[in-house]
Amino acid sequence: MANPRSRLLTELREVQKNPESDIELNANMDNLYSWEAVLSGPKESPYEHGRFTVKLVCPPSYPIHPPKVTFKTQVFHPNVNFLTGEVCLDILKTDWSPAWTLLYVCRAVIALLYAPNAESPLNCDAGNLIRSGDLRGFRSMARMYTRELACGHMTQRQIDECSKAMVAGDGRTAFDGVEGSGGGSGGGEASSSSSASASAGVPPLLS
Repeated sequence: MANPRSRLLTELREVQKNPESDIELNANMDNLYSWEAVLSGPKESPYEHGRFTVKLVCPPSYPIHPPKVTFKTQVFHPNVNFLTGEVCLDILKTDWSPAWTLLYVCRAVIALLYAPNAESPLNCDAGNLIRSGDLRGFRSMARMYTRELACGHMTQRQIDECSKAMVAGDGRTAFDGVEGSGGGSGGGEASSSSSASASAGVPPLLS
């Protein structure tokens, strides 16, 4: 197993060589253990058109132990603490694998935005809306906060046009089968972790 610094440099070279269209991942060259990512909200979700800044801090024992991930952009989501930005995702805890990379973590976070798990909420307001079956109310709140807090890169006209398009498409399937909404298959936290990991779509970088 490579030492943490060598591993992080390898990941940085890979990110620079193969950039992702929906992920801007950068290392702090003064402190290689601290990274920052800008994630594009997934399509057909209330977060579409939003850009969310996320901080990833690796422990000295990385990749044996997972990074700490926090949203710097506030987001209305059951698995993200609205005030602290803490993320509830199993691959960042008990299901972590040293084979996974920071890019893979970013993909898993985007997948979590698309498919939240209302059974393990850090934001009870968001979780309660989904559990009660009020998906329209949840989408409306999530869109509002996305528009106000994550669309600073857009003009007001663009924001208004995108908002109208998202409202018009409110019947789409983005949250119809999420955990706890009544349409999902159940399974709690582990289900959230596995679905987010499977949807991440980025093969891990083996050190």
